[in-house]
Amino acid sequence: MSEAVDKRGSLLGRVVLRLAPRNRIGDRVVALLRFLRTHRRWPSSAMRLPDYLFRLKTSDTLLDPLRMLVTDKAWVKLYVRAQVGGSYNVPTLALLDSPEAVRQAQLPERCCIKPTHLSGEVVFHTTETPVDRERLVDWLDHNHYDTMREINHRYLQPRVIVEPILFEDTNIADYKIFCYRGEPRLIQVDLDRHVRHTRALYTPEWEDLCASMLYPPADRSVPRPGNLQQMLDLAAALAAPFEFIRVDLYTDGQHCFVGELTNCPGSADEPFIPPEAEGPVSDRLFA
Repeated sequence: MSEAVDKRGSLLGRVVLRLAPRNRIGDRVVALLRFLRTHRRWPSSAMRLPDYLFRLKTSDTLLDPLRMLVTDKAWVKLYVRAQVGGSYNVPTLALLDSPEAVRQAQLPERCCIKPTHLSGEVVFHTTETPVDRERLVDWLDHNHYDTMREINHRYLQPRVIVEPILFEDTNIADYKIFCYRGEPRLIQVDLDRHVRHTRALYTPEWEDLCASMLYPPADRSVPRPGNLQQMLDLAAALAAPFEFIRVDLYTDGQHCFVGELTNCPGSADEPFIPPEAEGPVSDRLFA
């Protein structure tokens, strides 16, 4: 795609997003246009991951109160504690719900800071990397629903959560377990998210599927976590009430923590790399 075409598409997307009504009809229009732009085809009834996520996103399933609860990065800890125990939660050091609270909070020398209501935003605070507090304040003015039209985000209270840096590692790998009908079916590992983001896909038996979504495939193999079975059991327990959910975990091979639960990964907008992996990976996921 040429740069000029890409810019025109981006401009058209912003216009549609601004003009589309903030209701379920407008949400579906925006979701359809995003899907067409990403996947270059119409969504279908096939059990392919992008198509399944499109149907999930455009249905009213995401209005389920439990799905909205687990979308919030603070409230999800109540669900985790009830389902599997609080020891799997990352400790909460502070929960800030106003610009004044963000500007005045006494932050630990080392901590991880995230918005509870957005996706993909994170700041690591250390003595070497002071925090831009106005960036954190700006988070409070944004709603993930406004850009992605995921209805489960629309009514979340904007807050900033402060947590410890897990395993003293600011470049920790993310293990994201896709669960269907309560069973772990696919594991996505995100590497070097803040350096050069790559991904790898594995089966629950830790077979490398030699594929990725959106980001370049990892250029190295990922060692099988020593506590993989614990991770799979944890994901299954958390996924039990949902037909589909992604359970995002952190581990050092011995200890395991829940990062978040993701209802609609990538908002149905992440293409497979290579494209021909879409069918085989989806077959494994939904078999």
